[in-house]
Amino acid sequence: MAFALIDLETWERREFYLHFIHEVRCTYAATVPLDITCLKGYTGSILQ
Repeated sequence: MAFALIDLETWERREFYLHFIHEVRCTYAATVPLDITCLKGYTGSILQ
């Protein structure tokens, strides 16, 4: 896959790009199944 440099001075989507780069806080999240059965009944010395 080849990438092309974009000239921000002439790019027609410049305003949208700058808005999302400077004004919108973008985050990512992932939900995954996690089996914690092995922790059942564990108290550990830190909790005591």
